[in-house]
Formats: sequence, structure tokens, C-alpha cells
Amino acid sequence: MYIYLHNKYTKWYYAIIQSAQNRRLEPCTRVEKHHIVPKSLGGGNEASNLVPLTPREHYICHLLLTKMCTGKALHKMIHAAWTMARTRKGIRVTSRTYEVLKEKATKLISEASKGRAKRLGTPKGGFRGKTHSAETIDKMREASKNKWQDPEMGQKISAGMKKAAQAMTPEERSARAKKGWENITPEERSARNKKRWETRRLNAARK
Repeated sequence: MYIYLHNKYTKWYYAIIQSAQNRRLEPCTRVEKHHIVPKSLGGGNEASNLVPLTPREHYICHLLLTKMCTGKALHKMIHAAWTMARTRKGIRVTSRTYEVLKEKATKLISEASKGRAKRLGTPKGGFRGKTHSAETIDKMREASKNKWQDPEMGQKISAGMKKAAQAMTPEERSARAKKGWENITPEERSARNKKRWETRRLNAARK
């Protein structure tokens, strides 16, 4: 089982845990089960490792965990806190905290990608500067076309895109949409709009 660092954040963490273990909450109070030692760090589901926390306390504890670990354990705790900041409803996340978590998570993902490429022997730069053959492009186009024509697969892709959009801030969504439209011609914009409405019409007909 992982041993946390001895610092002020660990003290604050266990102060919240002990307070939660010794109190009585109103029956209507919303609580979430928290693993004192996360399962990813070797903790189990035994009662001694579980404590009921309010959503706010739960989020604060996961932020503190990012200050209490090192190495791979730190990577796991950053990922957990970042996921909670993006997906949990009812939790107030300051713009500064969101920015810090996002920068750390992005850095970890980038480092993991570089390490994976190195293990697989992928040359530096990956596919940059290369092109697919005409035959490969045709196969990729046909595979993509068939994927969208499958109603079940289309719904899965649509749900995934919607989930990703909900995880972004309004500013990020606006910037992404603006970037997608600024480098296309009016004819291409018209064609995209036509295709979008055709897709909506087909989806409505399936329902």
C-alpha cells in the first residue's frame, strides 16, 4: 500500500477524513464514498478504507492527494483530480485550479505518448511529413463512411463527441468552433451546413 509524503497537505487530508468519520450528518445530506487510500494506489473496499464525504470535501481531498504523492502515484492522482474537475456536477472549480490541473494532465498525456512511441520504435515526429497512398486513402474513406452509416456506431460517436464538448469550458468550445470555420471558403461552409442538416434529417427519420 502506498505511503503518502509527510507534509502539511497530508495533515490537512487526514484532518478532513477524521472529521468525517466522527460526525453525524443529516439523512438528506448528499455524500460520496471516498477511498482513503485510492484503489489505484493499493487501497481496497474494506470499511476501514472508506469514508463518506460531501462532494466538496471529496474534491478537496483529491486535490490534496496531488500534493501528497510522487512518481507514478502522482500521475494517477492528477488524472483522478482532473477527471473529477471536468465531470462532476455541483463542484465549484476556480479558473486557476482548472488551468493548473489541465496543464498537468496535458503534460502527463504528452509524456506518456512520447514514451509509448519510444517503446514501439516510432521515429521522431511520427507520421509527420509523410503521405498515405491513394489505395490507403480510399480504404480509410470507405471505413469511415461505413462507420457513420451504422446507426449504433453513429450514436456512440455522437455521444462521445457530445461528452467531450460538455467537458470543455464555454471559452474552449467557442475558440474551437471559431478555429474550425476561419480557414474554409464560403462554398465549403455551405457544403458543411448542408451535410449537417442532412445528417439531422436522417437521424430524425431513424427515430
